[in-house]
Amino acid sequence: MQTLGEKAYDAPADLVQLAKQIMPARNRSVWATLVRTNLSLQGVRAKDPSDIQALFEADGEKIRVQYRSLPKGWELMGNVSAPTNEGEQAGKKFAVDKSGNFHIKVADLDNSGFSLRLEDQEVNIPSILSVIQHDQ
Repeated sequence: MQTLGEKAYDAPADLVQLAKQIMPARNRSVWATLVRTNLSLQGVRAKDPSDIQALFEADGEKIRVQYRSLPKGWELMGNVSAPTNEGEQAGKKFAVDKSGNFHIKVADLDNSGFSLRLEDQEVNIPSILSVIQHDQ
């Protein structure tokens, strides 16, 4: 949109593509915010519940995560609404299928944070333990 007294510039599409190829991509890193958990719905305030469901949001994208206690550690099963094919948790990559589903195993809730690569940004999901402690 051009305003009065402002010059507009345009470049041929091939030059714009060439410039994009030589410039490094700029990736953003954002933190997802907690929308809700089943803990607040049930009135549960335990520090170590055996099953937690959480909904996070970042830039309009929704990330659902279920945290389930195992005999040794925790299992995280989730779904992301935006197209992606990978995430990372504690320096290790994990796959996200075409439907947006992913599966991670962690030692404890304190180390349950992870990130997802969504288009031009990295979305960071905080550990659920930090979310629970902050909410109390």
